Amino acid sequence: MSVIREASGDLTAILKVQISESDYSGKIDKALSDYRKKASINGFRPGKAPMGIIKKTYGHYALVDTVNELVYDKLNEYIETEKIEILGQPIPSEEQQATINWENDKNFEFAFEIGLKPQINLDTTLVSSINYYKISAKEEMMVSHIDYLRNRFGS
Repeated sequence: MSVIREASGDLTAILKVQISESDYSGKIDKALSDYRKKASINGFRPGKAPMGIIKKTYGHYALVDTVNELVYDKLNEYIETEKIEILGQPIPSEEQQATINWENDKNFEFAFEIGLKPQINLDTTLVSSINYYKISAKEEMMVSHIDYLRNRFGS
């Protein structure tokens, strides 16, 4: 598994996550065994269906779920380890994304667009002073608000 970062603008970047078959093969077997435990297939006791039937029926779903989970885990891990400050969440890129054939492909590449947090330098010398106000509530306002809350929450 690898993640490649490509700058696409001043405040945007493309993260490409590459996953090979060795990264997900063990996890697919575990996912299929979980499907096998839960599957109810006619002619077999629950949890006792042959793995071949489970692979035919649920193999595609297990592959997609496992690869999707790995992609997002690796993407979040990369963002945390590289300390990339992003705005929002990574968005799958439609322009950079190659077509995926889930039936035949063994290696996958996913592209995500990220918005980078801009560097903001504030010049505080322009502000001569800041007025701080101390606001105090009147006793009758506090009592009326407490009564309102008691009435609303029933205590």
